[in-house]
Amino acid sequence: MRASPRYLTHPMAIASLIVIGTVRIAAAAPASIEVDARQAPRGIMSAHLRLPVTAGPLTLVYPKWLPGRHSPAGPLTSLGGPRFTAAGRTLPWRRDAVDMNAFHLEIPAGVMNLEADLEILTSAAPDGVVPGLETPRTATESLLILEWNQLLLYPAGSRSDDLTYQASVHLPPGWKFATALSTVAVADVVQFAPVSLTTLVDSTLLAGRHVREFPLGGTPSVTLHVAADTPDALNMNADTQAHYRRLVREAAALFGATHYDHYEFLWALTDQIMPDGLEHHESSDNRSPLRTLLDDPIRRAEANLLPHEYAHSWNGKYRRPADLATAEYQTPMVDGML
Repeated sequence: MRASPRYLTHPMAIASLIVIGTVRIAAAAPASIEVDARQAPRGIMSAHLRLPVTAGPLTLVYPKWLPGRHSPAGPLTSLGGPRFTAAGRTLPWRRDAVDMNAFHLEIPAGVMNLEADLEILTSAAPDGVVPGLETPRTATESLLILEWNQLLLYPAGSRSDDLTYQASVHLPPGWKFATALSTVAVADVVQFAPVSLTTLVDSTLLAGRHVREFPLGGTPSVTLHVAADTPDALNMNADTQAHYRRLVREAAALFGATHYDHYEFLWALTDQIMPDGLEHHESSDNRSPLRTLLDDPIRRAEANLLPHEYAHSWNGKYRRPADLATAEYQTPMVDGML
């Protein structure tokens, strides 16, 4: 398991957590999240969670403050469920009266595992946003972007570094994928090695029917993965490939060293998802218009996207201001020292 991308902490980082009546997941007991993305092209992804617990009151929370978003961007109003079961019984729950991201329930005696089912809308509006919902569109008929934070819960009062999750995903038949996570099995369900919750949330997955890989060199290795709505949109010319190989060399020269075990550029090309970019420790989530690699004016307009998010892997992930290095995803991040 690679090191977590959080390196600085703040002494007051957990001051605002809900801690009364919370059951923590033991560090040695991994949780699991199994995502079904086979209906993502229709606008829905679902997840089945298995969380180790002990008897008594439990508060679970849905991630709210996400690194790199600079706002409480967890898409709560797009969340369907959750439904909780244990030992074959459906468990009642109540939403916190103040914090809408918190769910309270009682774990019966003798129960060691809690099952939770939930789903998220991946949006079907032509402008990329469902009216009244917070989730930008993350899937089309030919590609999907899986942000794990949209489909998980974790115990209030827990540090994300201290929680271990094993993730897996069902993809539409024949689709390829790319992610910074280590793959341990590829069959009907793709399984990944257990990682901290911090690393899982930091490791977006890109998948699609039309996917190409472009090795960019570097030590450790860097790869560009491109998924597009049409196969011809993947035709990157030799000059553009050379530009991105040069980017890897120049970044290493600029910063003097690399800090990742490998790095994966994830690039979705589509006119159905809003252009965007988000940095991660060993990858970046990039979204551009469909013809970015085909039309030179669009390519030039998008030329700063990958370098920008790549630089943030050093400055913003590997090293970040203390007030941005919160211990979990419910504490507001403060943009001081930016």
